[in-house]
Amino acid sequence: FIGDYIEMGRGNQYAVNFGEDCGTVSRPHAAIVRTEQGWVIKPLSAKNPTLLNRMPVQGQAPLNNGAEIQLSYEGPRLLFLIPANNSVASMGMTARMKAVVKEAVRPYKKTLTATLVVFLLIIGGLVYYMNGQQTNFKNMISKMEKVSKQERDSILSNNAAGQQRLENKIARLIKNQAPPQYNNTGGGYTGTTAASSVQSLYGNVYYIRTDKIVAEFNGQTFECPVGLSGTGFLLNDGSFVTARHCVEPWYFIKNESSEAMKAINVIASNGGKITHYFTAWSPSGGKISFKSTDFVIDRSQDEEGKYKEKDGTEVLVTLATKSLDNGRDWAVVKTDGKSGLSFNVDLSSKLPASTKLYVLGYPFGMGVNSAQDIKPIYSECQVSRDGLDNGKIDISGRGFDQGNSGGPVFAMVDNKYYVIGIVSAEYGAQGYIVPLASIH
Repeated sequence: FIGDYIEMGRGNQYAVNFGEDCGTVSRPHAAIVRTEQGWVIKPLSAKNPTLLNRMPVQGQAPLNNGAEIQLSYEGPRLLFLIPANNSVASMGMTARMKAVVKEAVRPYKKTLTATLVVFLLIIGGLVYYMNGQQTNFKNMISKMEKVSKQERDSILSNNAAGQQRLENKIARLIKNQAPPQYNNTGGGYTGTTAASSVQSLYGNVYYIRTDKIVAEFNGQTFECPVGLSGTGFLLNDGSFVTARHCVEPWYFIKNESSEAMKAINVIASNGGKITHYFTAWSPSGGKISFKSTDFVIDRSQDEEGKYKEKDGTEVLVTLATKSLDNGRDWAVVKTDGKSGLSFNVDLSSKLPASTKLYVLGYPFGMGVNSAQDIKPIYSECQVSRDGLDNGKIDISGRGFDQGNSGGPVFAMVDNKYYVIGIVSAEYGAQGYIVPLASIH
């Protein structure tokens, strides 16, 4: 199998299927899914259990090479193996597409086949820019022509019919992708133990996770099968703060971004509307529901470019990646909160090099075992350059990772922790923090 989503069940409509003689196998029973952290097994049956190495799986569990999967206590057993040469890079595009179709759930093969054609003809031209050979997305963006407002309006008005055809195809692509996979591995953490004074901050450091992302275009509304997790926090003035790329991830696409996320960017850039619904969960047991349109966001540095497909249709693509370099990767919304973290805006722009900083958040979803068992992970770093560098704080000794994004960064003054910034981006052992002074 080369796909990222493989269903198992009783009946020939599943990629891994069992006959009617396997009465303890449900339809469907379980799915093997590739996530950013690796392969996981997810039970799909409410009646019959899924076991991993003889233990029942609750929610999902990571799959290691050589793991044993069993469908019900008396059901069939399977061995999960990752081949030594675990790559499809040498496979031609046609061969890969045939393999994906072969693995698809059979009732949807016709739809999937049409989707793959759309992938080759539309997304292939739009995202990868296949001009004789596959060119990566980064090169496509570098070749993209910047457009003025007048050119943008012209593209949207003069090519409305072509746009509708394009977006309808992209909509079908998105609707038939695999279900969303969240950046959440669960499990405990055995790293640095936080001081008791840090533990008093936990209640206002929230784990955020996508509920759904909805696209609207030309009267059509559909849910996009993508999701993410990250961190946010509540200040004592009632402001809920996180990183913009946690709220509007489709504007921060890169070469390895999913095809669905890239397609969402095109919809948003060409007259569509995207709304991200997510929930923020507090270690103290509370939760707050948000949507992306609730937040104040700075889009002044977004770059918009026009891109011409092989059929001559021009579409727009919008990138917000510059905001990672200039301190604009922030998103803020006012809440009714009566308590929260103390913060210091003035200090955030004047930190000298070597100042020790303290970070709380949920890297890779760590610290989140259930809605009742959430504790942020503690880490440290230090300021690597006096003051601000183009509106951001440069750091070294990076102690944060994916999932920490949007989380609070503290400095200590007179033995008290004050929020001075937001976790934004990582570059090896270095990283960027958005200072509170850059928020407006």
